Amino acid sequence: MSTRQPTPQGISALLRKAGFQRSERTGRMGYSSGFAVSKSYGTEGSVRVRYTTWSMGGGQEIRLRQLAKYVPVIEAAGWSVRYADRIAELIVTVPESTEGEG
Repeated sequence: MSTRQPTPQGISALLRKAGFQRSERTGRMGYSSGFAVSKSYGTEGSVRVRYTTWSMGGGQEIRLRQLAKYVPVIEAAGWSVRYADRIAELIVTVPESTEGEG
């Protein structure tokens, strides 16, 4: 379990190291398919992870399927992950205390 707050840079590096492609700006036309990590302003000390795809037929189902691949990698590094309400993104936080266990 990690006691450090996640950072966008740290989670991005973790996913890149695990072999996932980061979404990058491709010029005036937009971004490439891949993950994007940013600070979450809705929850103190958390980051958001999204998946962007520009292929035909890309939708919520594809985004959720890709996000599910990120969860084990992030959790193995010691952070807590939950899906955001109503949108396809993950919220990464420090796990809640397991005080009294063990």
